[in-house]
Amino acid sequence: IVSGAENQCQLISERLKTQGIEVAILTRHYQGLKYLEEINSIPVYRIPTLGKGIVASITFTIFSLLWLFRCGRRFDVFHCHQALSPTTIGIMGKILWRKKVLTKIACTGEYGDISEIKRFPFLSLRKQILKKVDTFVSLNPLAEVELSELGLQKFNMVSIPNGVELNTY
Repeated sequence: IVSGAENQCQLISERLKTQGIEVAILTRHYQGLKYLEEINSIPVYRIPTLGKGIVASITFTIFSLLWLFRCGRRFDVFHCHQALSPTTIGIMGKILWRKKVLTKIACTGEYGDISEIKRFPFLSLRKQILKKVDTFVSLNPLAEVELSELGLQKFNMVSIPNGVELNTY
């Protein structure tokens, strides 16, 4: 299952790997896919979920926490592609192993990360989680506006627009 975020994650991971940095991808498991496989020499761990919606999100977070207990110590940074469950898991890694968390805001606007967070229960808890992120990466200036509107006053933001792999074109 590949879309924009997955492509970006793969390209970033491959680039980091060429620089001698250990990389692993932690994502949700979907039926028909392996729980563990290597894609271009990068291990992809697919974490099981139960149910749908919020139940799937909660079980993904719980099972990911178990993975963090076993494997999280060896990483220096948790790079989370979305301010939703991935960032919650990254913050758990930060608490467990005192590592840095970088969260890429995957999308802005009506269907973006912050809009989703506003629709979910436990808004105040999610705000507390986001306050623990060390650095946010945004594709555009709207992400900074949305984080501020959420009530986050001080945060590190780096703007990195999506790139184009010139060798492909």
